[in-house]
Amino acid sequence: MARWLILLVQVAVLSLSWNTRAAPADEANAGWAFRPNIHPGDRWVFQARDEVSGEVVRTISRLVYQVTDNEVYVKTFLKSRNSSSRIEVFDRELNPVDSEVLRFSPHGADYDFPLYVGKVWDNTFEVQRARQEGREVYQVSATVVAYETIKVPAGEFPAYKIEYAVRKVSPAKGEGLSRSTRWYAPDAKQMVRYEPTVPEGESRQGRQALELVNYTATP
Repeated sequence: MARWLILLVQVAVLSLSWNTRAAPADEANAGWAFRPNIHPGDRWVFQARDEVSGEVVRTISRLVYQVTDNEVYVKTFLKSRNSSSRIEVFDRELNPVDSEVLRFSPHGADYDFPLYVGKVWDNTFEVQRARQEGREVYQVSATVVAYETIKVPAGEFPAYKIEYAVRKVSPAKGEGLSRSTRWYAPDAKQMVRYEPTVPEGESRQGRQALELVNYTATP
């Protein structure tokens, strides 16, 4: 559950070299990626694969059904051994705010638009788990390190490569630092790949990569 929480915090949502290729893109022409214009009907389907076996362990489908001045409401379908669905709320920058599982205060720190190579942001937020007393506090530091072309099952996208360091600072039990990378593609209005960074010497067993396999995003 703890690893899945980190995935959601970083949103959630792992290197699959046989399925993904990243190539240099023209960073000089990357420009800035501004906050995406999200519409009802926008939809993204992701698959999480086990890094060791390559097995698809989870499919995540997100469908936007309402957009307000400040928030994006999404119906999320999770398909694994047991299927489920829930409502999730994001701010207009696609940072998580609330769901039936996690509540963020004030919000997560996945993005800070506009994005451009060299952009850095830091944020601290609290997470309240459902049916659990007390809150967990996280500190996030993120850096846009490159603009490159990445190939995933949904297609080939110019994308901003963002590296994250997420530290759980309280409660003391379970404190730790995790690192991850995601690629945000303006054409898809969403990340197209997420992978955790596995420290040298640690096993990749149980680690999961998240990739976009299908999407519908109106201009």
